[in-house]
Amino acid sequence: TELEVGRSTSIRLTDEWPRATNALFKNPLLGTGYSSISLATDNDYLRSLGETGIIGFLSLMIIFTFLTKSFIAELKTDDNFKKTIHIIILAIFLDAALTAIFIDILEASKVACLFWIVAGIAWRATRHNHKKI
Repeated sequence: TELEVGRSTSIRLTDEWPRATNALFKNPLLGTGYSSISLATDNDYLRSLGETGIIGFLSLMIIFTFLTKSFIAELKTDDNFKKTIHIIILAIFLDAALTAIFIDILEASKVACLFWIVAGIAWRATRHNHKKI
């Protein structure tokens, strides 16, 4: 297993991550387009930068920041159910942020779909008392 870990790190450092940074340098603002890097980059942040450029990466980070701030603000509520939902979603966000350093978590369709569904439900629970639709 030590050999496999070394090989995985080596592939990331010599092939996958340089490919993503090269794509970013080709077109820093807009990137080179979805799926232009390869099947795997093993770093969601570098993949986002390479494929969607600085504009796409910042857009994704703004969404995450907005949602995170909304969920943190809701921790002050007296409703224990909502508080629990927001603690869980914040833990999921933290897990996804850390996992995204070493794998393409948001490109795995099963994970990404569930992640955004849970985030949407939690955000809707946040907005429930503030706005009637």
